[in-house]
Amino acid sequence: MRFFAPIQDVLQIDEALVKSLQKDASLKTVDLEAYVAGTQDVACNRSANPKTSLDPVQMEMRGDTVWIRPGTGQATLPAGAKSVVVDLRDLPDVPSLRAALEKAVGLAMSTNVPRLSQQLRAHYGFTDEAIANPNVYSQSIKEVPQEPIVAQGQEDLRLALVTGPELAPEAAELAITLRLAQRAWIVGEDVRADVAESRWQGVGNKGVYVRIKALALEGKQVPDVLPADRRSSAPECVVEEVLGQGATPPKAAQGAANRPNLAVVNTFGKKKPKGESLAETQAAMILAHGTLRRFFPYFPVVGDVVDERLLEVLGSLQEPLNRKTIRQNLRRFLASIQDGHGFVADLYGVPPKGFLPLFLEEVNGEPVVRHSKAPGINPGDTLVSMQGVPFTELLATELARTSAASPGYRFMLAVSELLQLDGPVELVLRDPQGSLRTHTANPQPVEDYAAVSQVASLRPAGYLTDLGAPSLYYINLSDQVLSSMQDFEKALQEANGSQGLVLDMRGYPGVDIYEIARHIILKKFSSPIYLTPIRIGPELTEVDEIAYAFNPSNPYPNPIALIVGTQTVSAAETFSTMLVDAKRVTVVGKPSAATNGNITALLLPAGFAVTFTGMDVRFADGNQSVFHGVGIVPQVPSTFSAQSFAKGIDPELMDAIQVLSKK
Repeated sequence: MRFFAPIQDVLQIDEALVKSLQKDASLKTVDLEAYVAGTQDVACNRSANPKTSLDPVQMEMRGDTVWIRPGTGQATLPAGAKSVVVDLRDLPDVPSLRAALEKAVGLAMSTNVPRLSQQLRAHYGFTDEAIANPNVYSQSIKEVPQEPIVAQGQEDLRLALVTGPELAPEAAELAITLRLAQRAWIVGEDVRADVAESRWQGVGNKGVYVRIKALALEGKQVPDVLPADRRSSAPECVVEEVLGQGATPPKAAQGAANRPNLAVVNTFGKKKPKGESLAETQAAMILAHGTLRRFFPYFPVVGDVVDERLLEVLGSLQEPLNRKTIRQNLRRFLASIQDGHGFVADLYGVPPKGFLPLFLEEVNGEPVVRHSKAPGINPGDTLVSMQGVPFTELLATELARTSAASPGYRFMLAVSELLQLDGPVELVLRDPQGSLRTHTANPQPVEDYAAVSQVASLRPAGYLTDLGAPSLYYINLSDQVLSSMQDFEKALQEANGSQGLVLDMRGYPGVDIYEIARHIILKKFSSPIYLTPIRIGPELTEVDEIAYAFNPSNPYPNPIALIVGTQTVSAAETFSTMLVDAKRVTVVGKPSAATNGNITALLLPAGFAVTFTGMDVRFADGNQSVFHGVGIVPQVPSTFSAQSFAKGIDPELMDAIQVLSKK
């Protein structure tokens, strides 16, 4: 409904989902009437048809007219047949119906009949609803042709279709197609286009028909109603009279087409009202699940456990709920996709009172302070406990509800949750010599937290003379250090006299990564390969594959060491991938976040949003090797210790110096 139906107001559709869940907290039943009432006249609820398959095809000769009831098996017209009547009434809506209908009418045709085209909403990736408008993902309306109805007869016989007050969508589409082509008469009831444009979704012993397309003839939507050539509750009594008018009916009356039409829906920024009810939370979970099921590209890589995780989280929800517990449950669900872009935002959330401004590294399974702006907490300290609870226990809880594609990045994201404070906390710290102390930490400003938590090093560009390597040059590519191409080009010009170059990509780049790569890579090179899923209606899928080629621009000629770490993510990994694919660098440090591809966001009931990666990014190595969950793996892995942090040593930089000194 939300992604493919001809709707305009997504807020109303999501609210309809919430209302449908309010009667039964156990979700064993769903109020479909409440749901359909809010679906803007593009759906109807019906009881499920107990028939799940077609009967065998039935044929009866009445004079020189053959009556056919479509079904399974083969059929041959009896000798002497001059007319064919196909009974479309009360056929079950099953996948095999389309083929059975085509077999039945094909017996009366010697030439194929073109089918109507389908206008469908197409999604190029999942259109972002909360972060950037526009972004690389988009919607459009596509007109998709269909295969013709194949003739199976030796001559064109007179053909009539018998219709009733209820038709399966395939039967309705067939009737409209053949009547507009002036190839069949319609006897019985008028045929509604919205029925032909609908798709069934079962829910228990009931279900919903949802319009998911618009049928079009020569680019124009077909009329809402195609009148029967003879309306009758007893078509058996009048069909011969209608057929007596000839094999070619007159042109069908072209009525109005006023039903809701498909259109691109702009949902950006339309956040839902603030709420904390169980039904709103359940609806948010269900909508997040349905969106990932359609648009998340990495299930073949990470495995598909979202069904199991949805049931787990829905089963754990208990009232009363608050915004913190709702967010935690959404995070637990989102952790199932193992995506470093998988975040949950409370759009009505209150910022914490402050932070613990620390940069923590995982050393032997424990969080060790690398940088600190927290009074009384020093580099090299290990966080042993917080508020009397072992920090490793707190961390394990957060890791279980943290989405990430690599262990290192999951650690960093989980730690970031624990460093948000709503008041003073009592910590137990262990210094590098093993001594324990108790320390009360007060919330600090976000500016202090941002200054130390975003990147492992803020060292500026320059020669590494102070580290005993005067012939080596260093450039920090983090946006907290480098913010203009002019500054990069100036630094690279200074580096021209060096014997080797260290590129530090442990942060997020602040300049054009493709332009930087042109100054580094010595030959023509490629970007990573970007594979964006395309959903055209609920059933058609395609993949758009893009890669960009670049030529070098006066590149630096000497050996290069590239430093990466757990916070090398997304665009930083794009840059690193190009250098690795080109075999231009020796990689030093820790494995990267293994998360790349443009992020996108979904707005949820209760005033939350979730984000995820919307495209599949691959190495351009000739094999399109998987990147997600693999990332940039150092050729020279660095080791860490509390003692080195206490002394202010940068282990990755020292390893990079050693690598280049050997070349």
